[in-house]
Amino acid sequence: MAKSQMDVSGNQLTVRPDPSRYSPGVIKFVSYIFTGRAHVFIDGGSVTLRFHKKLGLRDLKNEEVLFAGELEDQKIRSEIRRNNQSIREFIVRKALSGPIFSYEDEEQPQAQLPESGLTKEQEAELDKLIAEVESDISKETSKGQSSDPLGITKTWEEKHGKKRAG
Repeated sequence: MAKSQMDVSGNQLTVRPDPSRYSPGVIKFVSYIFTGRAHVFIDGGSVTLRFHKKLGLRDLKNEEVLFAGELEDQKIRSEIRRNNQSIREFIVRKALSGPIFSYEDEEQPQAQLPESGLTKEQEAELDKLIAEVESDISKETSKGQSSDPLGITKTWEEKHGKKRAG
């Protein structure tokens, strides 16, 4: 947990997150979350929150707990973002590197997919998931199931009939 110092008279909370546990990026993300309710000052290894509303000692302790919780949440999000980076890059590459079409009659070579950075197992798993989704979509459309079961795309007149003159 981060060490903190509370100043009730100044309506502020100073937190010193452990730099070995939390990267500067994580600390900045957490600080940004608090900008709606406090002025945030980041100075070296400490973050000072000067709250807009007058808070008592109990409220400052609650804010301290919230800050510590957000530090942990953002740390986990940062790790997930880092671990999934290659998959996100692969999906974008795959989406942007479709076949090249030519308006001319001559044959054009197909574009080669760039190196994905994924293992063969990851690529196979991703292709399998895409095939499952495409299969589910084709099954739904072949069964005659509506692609709009809630009727969101219907107009008012289609749902309730035409307005009566009167």
